[in-house]
Amino acid sequence: MADPNDPSRSPHPSPSSAVARLVDAEGHDGVATPDDVARHFLTDTSFWLDLEALGNEELSDFCRALQLPAELVDIVAHGKPRSWFAPTETAVLVSLRWVTGTDWRASQGASYLNLVLTDRFLLTVHATACEPLDRAFRSIDDFAGHDHDRREFGPHFLFLILDSLIDSFKPLLLAIDDRLGEVQFEMLKGGAPEVHDELVNMLGVLTDGIQEFGWYSHDLEDIAQDLDGLPGMRPDSHAHLEQHRKRVTRMKENGREIREEAKDALSHYSASVAGRQAVVINGLTIVATVFLPLSFITGYFGMNFTILTSHAQTTLWSFILLAVLLPLVSAAFSLLLIHRMVRRLGLNRLSEPPP
Repeated sequence: MADPNDPSRSPHPSPSSAVARLVDAEGHDGVATPDDVARHFLTDTSFWLDLEALGNEELSDFCRALQLPAELVDIVAHGKPRSWFAPTETAVLVSLRWVTGTDWRASQGASYLNLVLTDRFLLTVHATACEPLDRAFRSIDDFAGHDHDRREFGPHFLFLILDSLIDSFKPLLLAIDDRLGEVQFEMLKGGAPEVHDELVNMLGVLTDGIQEFGWYSHDLEDIAQDLDGLPGMRPDSHAHLEQHRKRVTRMKENGREIREEAKDALSHYSASVAGRQAVVINGLTIVATVFLPLSFITGYFGMNFTILTSHAQTTLWSFILLAVLLPLVSAAFSLLLIHRMVRRLGLNRLSEPPP
């Protein structure tokens, strides 16, 4: 392990630039190799090892240095396709999703952090830079500067990291909520067709997140009663777990409320589209009604019956009656019927946007 007193080394290197970072309960912090980890494992000091973007071979070297059982190595390397919290005989295993930024479209690509807690160490493994870990790294000096029981190091940072991962969803939910307000305002002016796809994708993101929180909260409930017997846990871990459960529940409820808003927005959009379609159909109905009697007259008198046409072409009054007055009377009668239909059935209200 690198010398923490080396002045040429930053006391807190950026986690995105460190392949393997080891922090112990005394506050020593630096980049480590598998040999450094193996030597540190033989001491009595609790430590936290953070591994980022390692290949399978490098990750296996670190797992051997930590003396992890073979069945845990595969779980650490690949995790599970959802968030979960599960104990084993020798360790507590956690996999939790986090998001970065406020672009809900980018959140569809899941990023998971795998954690292993034992009586000796805390291990975190992630494939990409994990911004929520910064909060925990910034708290290292505070923990080392106070008179804490060094055995609390692992569970203290375990729940601190988990809380930070859950909190990473807050900016995303706020951004979705703000976007929903903009969408609803746009629909008052007649929403664009792209709004439908955006709302559907937004509902998919919210539903996936709520399901993840649901599964994860169920795991927390299952282990709440047996927390004292879990590896690495301490008596004060109950308070940390309860606080973490409340945080997960609040985030899940917030997601459900925003999902209901998205459902309402999608319903309003569907009603708006149905209203516009009704307006189009109403217009076509009016046009067809206006020309229906005219079409009937022209079709009727266009039939080649001598009894109807032999004398009509010889006098002016017959032409005026049949070619001018009769069509005008028919058109006026059609417009009168349309006016009464619009007034009685309320078809003019279809053009108004839904409330």
